[in-house]
Amino acid sequence: MKQNLFILGSPRSGTTFLASLLRPTEYGSPFETQFILKYHDKLNSYGDITQLSRLTRLINDISKERAIAQWGVKFNPEVVKKALGDEFSYTEFVNYICTQLMKKKGKSKWGDKTPHYLLKLNQLVNLYPNAKYLYIVRDGRDVALSLLKKPWGPNNIYKCAEQWAAANNSEQQLLLNALKDKGQLLYIKYEELLEKTEQECCRIYKFLGDDIENHREMVDGLIAKTMSGNHAKWKTQITPQQISTYEATAKNSLLYHGYEVMYPESQLSAVKVFGYKLHHQLVYFKHMFVMNVIDGLKIKFLGKQPFNE
Repeated sequence: MKQNLFILGSPRSGTTFLASLLRPTEYGSPFETQFILKYHDKLNSYGDITQLSRLTRLINDISKERAIAQWGVKFNPEVVKKALGDEFSYTEFVNYICTQLMKKKGKSKWGDKTPHYLLKLNQLVNLYPNAKYLYIVRDGRDVALSLLKKPWGPNNIYKCAEQWAAANNSEQQLLLNALKDKGQLLYIKYEELLEKTEQECCRIYKFLGDDIENHREMVDGLIAKTMSGNHAKWKTQITPQQISTYEATAKNSLLYHGYEVMYPESQLSAVKVFGYKLHHQLVYFKHMFVMNVIDGLKIKFLGKQPFNE
């Protein structure tokens, strides 16, 4: 699977922006598959997926996932089985499904940008040991500023910091650096992508084995839409207390990636940590109820499109 591409980054780190800059390439704009690792974890419950009945059940379940349902592509299990042959792996099955999705956009390859895959990088690399990876990092405090505006993400500053640090800590870098040493991974800073967009695009396209000059007109149009300066907003838009809380949780990861820290001595008490975690659980439960129950009923009976937001 040397053709596969994965964009790695914690949520709101610029993965979608980076994906948009790849639109002219043979990958198109990588999308969120969401299902790859989820169903890999559940494979034992399906048994031998090379058997048509088991494959049919797997395809039916994956087709119901919101990230796939929004494409409106129908998969005939018999056609899929015939295309894959008598013996095939789960990785080959996924490759077939995603390739069919990208054919709607006239692309021969596919790329993925599902953020939470970064937290299961070992598993992803085991499935795609020869893939290419683009790893993008954004200042976690700007990430928090963006996340706190969303109903689906961490809903307080502590949980934002905890999530970002888990995705970008020094231990996580061991596998990332191993991929980088093999020439399979390119490290990208969101802030540099904004301020040096053309230079960074040249570097990214070269890494993918493409020449930016082959797509000059389209790339120039994409670069012109870049919101340069769209960073370091945390300095004026979140409170000193929030900054202190964030840095008490994610200081080491911020420093590792070269970001300044304003409150290096900040600490959090166990009571505050408990309060933040309880708050997150209550708000997250409310969000999941709305998404899985209320939205589920709207999708089933009122014609609401999955992911139409």
